[in-house]
Amino acid sequence: MNWRTKLLTAGLSILCMTVFSFAQNTNLLKNGGFESGKPSLFSADAGTSGATLTWATDQKHGGTRSLKIEKSGTAGSAKWVSSNNVRYWVDNIPSGVDIKIGAWVKTQGVNTAPANADAKWQVKYTFYDTNMVVIGAPVALDVDQSTASKDWYADTNAVGSVILPKTAYKLMISAEAGANATGTVWFDDFLFLGRGGAWAGQNWNGFVDADSGWQYWIAPAGGNDGLTYFPGSGVTDAEAHSGNSSLKIVGPVGRGDGELVWFTETVPVTGGKKYAVSAWVKTSQIKKDSVFNAESQLGFTATWHSKLFADGGGWNEIGGADYRFTLKDSATDWTQYYWIIEAPADAKGLSIRARSWHLWTGVSYWDDFSVQQLDDNNLVGSMGGFESGKPSLFSADAGTSGATLTWATDQKHGGTRSLKIEKSGTAGSAKWVSSNNVRYWVDNIPSGVDIKIGAWVKTQGVNTAPANADAKWQVKYTFYDTNMVVIGAPVALDVDQSTASKDWYADTNAVGSVILPKTAYKLMISAEAGANATGTVWFDDFLFLGRGGAWAGQNWNGFVDADSGWQYWIAPAGGNDGLTYFPGSGVTDAEAHSGNSSLKIVGPVGRGDGELVWFTETVPVTGGKKYAVSAWVKTSQIKKDSVFNAESQLGFTATWHSKLFADGGGWNEIGGADYRFTLKDSATDWTQYYWIIEAPADAKGLSIRARSWHLWTGVSYWDDFSVNGFSDVVTSVRQNPTAQLGVVPSEFSLAQNYPNPFNPTTTIQYSVPTTGKVRLEIFNIVGQKIATVVDQVQTPGTWTALWNGKNDQGITVSTGLYLYRLSTNSYVATKKMMLIK
Repeated sequence: MNWRTKLLTAGLSILCMTVFSFAQNTNLLKNGGFESGKPSLFSADAGTSGATLTWATDQKHGGTRSLKIEKSGTAGSAKWVSSNNVRYWVDNIPSGVDIKIGAWVKTQGVNTAPANADAKWQVKYTFYDTNMVVIGAPVALDVDQSTASKDWYADTNAVGSVILPKTAYKLMISAEAGANATGTVWFDDFLFLGRGGAWAGQNWNGFVDADSGWQYWIAPAGGNDGLTYFPGSGVTDAEAHSGNSSLKIVGPVGRGDGELVWFTETVPVTGGKKYAVSAWVKTSQIKKDSVFNAESQLGFTATWHSKLFADGGGWNEIGGADYRFTLKDSATDWTQYYWIIEAPADAKGLSIRARSWHLWTGVSYWDDFSVQQLDDNNLVGSMGGFESGKPSLFSADAGTSGATLTWATDQKHGGTRSLKIEKSGTAGSAKWVSSNNVRYWVDNIPSGVDIKIGAWVKTQGVNTAPANADAKWQVKYTFYDTNMVVIGAPVALDVDQSTASKDWYADTNAVGSVILPKTAYKLMISAEAGANATGTVWFDDFLFLGRGGAWAGQNWNGFVDADSGWQYWIAPAGGNDGLTYFPGSGVTDAEAHSGNSSLKIVGPVGRGDGELVWFTETVPVTGGKKYAVSAWVKTSQIKKDSVFNAESQLGFTATWHSKLFADGGGWNEIGGADYRFTLKDSATDWTQYYWIIEAPADAKGLSIRARSWHLWTGVSYWDDFSVNGFSDVVTSVRQNPTAQLGVVPSEFSLAQNYPNPFNPTTTIQYSVPTTGKVRLEIFNIVGQKIATVVDQVQTPGTWTALWNGKNDQGITVSTGLYLYRLSTNSYVATKKMMLIK
């Protein structure tokens, strides 16, 4: 039977297996929800003892958990044992230092007066050199068994008893019950401290309160001294955003200048890519007078690494940054915080810290961390920076006139810009003309409504007393029916040319002069200079209002202050009435986070309950996919007494659409949500705000609003908007560090993939005892090759490959049974896996 037939037989044998539901997950963190139920670094080994080993919550010395052994029989030994407590910031334990080691221990009903080692409870420290050879013998500390039960005490070594003769690169700590030992013992807060102020290195997870995949740093000695400066901190079941557990960080009043940070193992990243970081946080007992102290906040820290922890060599930091949350109250319910970061070009790994800075006082819970790679493509593209230099909808047409048409800043009626025509000759006409002002929320102009139309106009040095249409300056409105046929004739409003120059005035039509006989679905507005017209005219704030309170539809971008790709809604009439409720709002060159321009939103005091929102054209999205929204915002002149009013904030609004604007048919809204910023001061410098949203299954488009809610008062500038989707996890291969430390497998092996079933990614681990060509391939159940995951020469070691569920053409494969095959010159193995969508 050849290998292809074997693959088919193996596949058909499990076609009747149970199908499990497995949600898509591109989160780079394996345990962002603190649900592993296992302590970091430590593993339980009950052997043949029948003992029960628990990461216990019933007793703890300082944090939230302890390592517990309950043992009633004498069938064998039991122990909690660490993998390696030497890692990260200092990757060795120096020689010549007098080291204080030990643990806090509590006993209950243990056997007393042990006659030999098998009857003892012990804490052991074992040190290894660079070749992974034990330095001397393990250091064993006997637990006090003089009485059957004893409350928490520190079981430590004698002065001068542990001074290493050479540098150690590995430390294994174990909490053990001998074969004949009985009773219950809790171990916590393992000590590792250089006496006399000497630095002996770092014993990671000595407090045993970190969930699998996490570590901590606790001041002032990193947690090495076994003293609790942040009591009650660690993984807890008392609160959870989802699941059963969360991370609790407690900052007690009066603890001094110490800090506590909780950080992840490194996860693989790609240099130059963007990543979205998020977590859910709940707070209480925040000390009021420290709420706005710059050092009293919570937040994230991102650290970039030149290689992964698992690849050895310590911390390998090549950069990092902080993101501090702004907390306005003494308590906050579960809130999702977001951050978007970009990996340096040489980054290979990333770790994220859940951080309380030095002066933080209060209680915080953290849950559902995620780190996800973003697509390279910013969906809002160049329009996110307000740098087009072109007004939305309107285009300049100078024809043969030689006129200069400008989206002008030198004169404006209400916002920041106007449409300007400077014309000195009579070689032809010139005009600003819109594409279609009927769009979005109302996609038509109803018949039978008396419509007030017009524009605000300013003239300078124009020709006077025009003899004919060619000498006139005019504003024209042209209406089209559903077949795009003009309804009647264009409505022309003559600009006042009785004098050469005139300040801003509203040039409007007469009552009853525009009542459409049928519904219009397109409106084109133009501001024109006839062939023989001369001078300079500014046009602004085009009017479109149903008289007598009737609704006539919406004239989009009538205020001409929106950059290409943007629109606005301005209360109370959407901007149709030509009146300025938010003076000075629009695209401006006065401020910019990058480039030359930004969007300015002004909320004046006393304007009433109106609002102003600025929103993008729709951009295409994929239903069910997540997107990260961000923008840079700067504020000033915020009215103090409205800072914390729920209606006084700035923020984003996301709207999902069943089709794109460009595909016609109006707004097509199928859902949406708001995200309000929390502003603590009357002015803030450029700050990046983030939001993560998930598209409904039937979404085809997304629009984003820069929004000031009804009671907002102040000035805000907005720049550098981005909307990026979340990428699929890419395939990656890396080697276990044991090979680099001289520990290599004795034979080939191929492990079962995990998770299984999976969607969309799964991890495949295999061992290679000799250097040679290695191939790892994916096949369907009929033996057709789907993808090649590994095809390279590899050195001895245990390797891990990540498959992203895509074939060699980059297409995600369908739900079903697949087989993965490891092959070398002397070894072939095949296993089965299930992809479920």
